[in-house]
Amino acid sequence: LHQQKNDESKTVFIIDDFHWTVRNSDEFMNSLTAFLSKEECKNRFMIILASNAIGWVENTFVSKIGRNAFAISGFLKLRPMSFLDMVCFYDTNDTKKCMDVYGIAGGNPGYWNCFNIKSDIKENVCKLFLEKNAVFSTEGLDRINDELRELSVYATILAALAEGREKLNDLYEHTGFSRAKISVYLKNLMALELVEKVFSYETADNRNSKKGVYRICDPLVQFWYHYIFPHYED
Repeated sequence: LHQQKNDESKTVFIIDDFHWTVRNSDEFMNSLTAFLSKEECKNRFMIILASNAIGWVENTFVSKIGRNAFAISGFLKLRPMSFLDMVCFYDTNDTKKCMDVYGIAGGNPGYWNCFNIKSDIKENVCKLFLEKNAVFSTEGLDRINDELRELSVYATILAALAEGREKLNDLYEHTGFSRAKISVYLKNLMALELVEKVFSYETADNRNSKKGVYRICDPLVQFWYHYIFPHYED
């Protein structure tokens, strides 16, 4: 990189899905840290490492890169955007259509880009989920494919949750998997923030609170496993 000595401009360098490189190369972070430590590079660069592998970043990343972790200035976890953000995103007064889209896509603006707010929800679903090579035709499997093994087991559990089998015992009776196995798989899905454990509220005391109730917390994953997965072969 060549710069004039009096050039005080700064550069932002974004590496998307960086986790694949770090997982497969022990030298990547060493080289990146060494580059940033050069005198001519100090205070001139901001490098953003972006990833959707939430569980891996939170639990494994720092230990994986060792002392290179000291070069990280901070972590920023992006949360789902709000319904109001969606209305502003589409710049429309048709809040009903926005409600339909938000009910499927949730707060992910990357998904919003795929929906046509001028079309009705049926047209959107047919185009995005059902047509050959549609952008979301395999999205439910894609969301777990990169991080988990035994996809058929996870898909079975997610499909059961999408159908309303929300208790551990319900999942046990439906899938035939052991309770211990289901608990481990649910924990892995929770680490990916696809599933959450929920509790009832406004009860007199904890005796009336449901124990061990789970649900899919990603709207598009919920939609996919409820409507697409059971008919996937069709």
